[in-house]
Amino acid sequence: MPRPTLRLVCLAVLVTTAMLLPLGTGGTAVTAQSESGGLRALARQAVEADSARADAAVTALRARGPAGLAALTREHAAAIGALRDAPTLPSSPTDERLRSAVDRVSGQRDGHASGLFFYTDLPAALAEARRRHVPVLSFRMLGRLEEELSCANSRYFRTMVYSDPSVSSVLSARFVLHVSTERPAPRITIDMGDGRTMVRTITGNSVHYVLDGEGRVLDALPGLYAPPQFIEALTASERIVSSCGTQHGTAFGECVAQAHRQALAQLESRWNTLRTSFGQLPTWTVLNTRTPAPFVGPGAPSARDAMAITMSKIAVEAPLLDAFAQRPTPQPVDGINWPQLVRLGEFSLSARSLALVRLKTGQADVSGVARELARSGMADGLRNEFIMHHRIHSWFTTSADVTDFTVMNTRVYSELFLTPASDPWLGLRAPDVWDAIEELH
Repeated sequence: MPRPTLRLVCLAVLVTTAMLLPLGTGGTAVTAQSESGGLRALARQAVEADSARADAAVTALRARGPAGLAALTREHAAAIGALRDAPTLPSSPTDERLRSAVDRVSGQRDGHASGLFFYTDLPAALAEARRRHVPVLSFRMLGRLEEELSCANSRYFRTMVYSDPSVSSVLSARFVLHVSTERPAPRITIDMGDGRTMVRTITGNSVHYVLDGEGRVLDALPGLYAPPQFIEALTASERIVSSCGTQHGTAFGECVAQAHRQALAQLESRWNTLRTSFGQLPTWTVLNTRTPAPFVGPGAPSARDAMAITMSKIAVEAPLLDAFAQRPTPQPVDGINWPQLVRLGEFSLSARSLALVRLKTGQADVSGVARELARSGMADGLRNEFIMHHRIHSWFTTSADVTDFTVMNTRVYSELFLTPASDPWLGLRAPDVWDAIEELH
């Protein structure tokens, strides 16, 4: 009798082992199925009302990278589709939990609208770029992209650009996305005295760096662009990566310089076309002489001067800054009415971007806001391309070291945006003016 019992035990062990250790190519399928099931469970848990359980799930999904975001998006496809296309106003607690989960897993506020994943670890982003054989698009900004009150430019990108399907499809297919923080975004709080407060960010700027798989900067797109302009600029940057990304040493430097010389020539040709269409515009040479010079002298650049660099932000932030400084913010020194160069109807917000504006404003009719947002975005993109991107192209033709991320970023924020890292107050405080408020040390 003992021997049959032994055979049954051995048979049970063999069956159990076969279940736990898949054989041959089937092992990968079973592992993938188990992995998929685990991600689905996390995706469901991420939107639970129990915040501790939801936080743990969100953290686990974020650690899985793009696969974690994909699982969350698949599990809640219907709800995310409704948020993208026809959000309920006001938003329900369930929708808000879903939005929060997607934002934190994607690394981007309003991530449900774009579906994009942003790395915050540059080495990981570069490794993924090398694996996929695509460039890295690294977004440098004030504040954090997954927070509502990040800098104004990043908010415009989230609302108008990243949410546009024509942009998000290009970014997801042809780039690995990375985001990093230059410094926190300064905030102004206005206490109305009756329990209400209004909080807004002030000053600062953002830039997208195009990096090859080795982390070398091959181009930089400063400030805000409207979606069609952004795609056009990204496509031109990709050509530089394709031409020069495989080069090294002297050949690399010569390739990059030549590519940006060609970009400068193309900018001049485009400017001459605009002059033909609109008239009353300065020549290319005269336009370049009006470009703001880098700040020189003791102290730090004033926030009023830095504010004038970014047109779309002037309408939003200048009134606060004017009240704070008790004097008007200067207008851009180039003397060109850039909004007049934008043809009416040249660009309109996508349906998905309109839905996001409705969700964020709580208003059903956002036609007026959308019209102005599209027009100001196009005007900003024109100025950024002809004024600020022109200067960046010039740096690449004369300075080999700007392909280093730290060198380029330092020049962009100090010389182009007039917000050097050396100034802890971002130009908002003059050393020789005291507001009669006691300082605690």
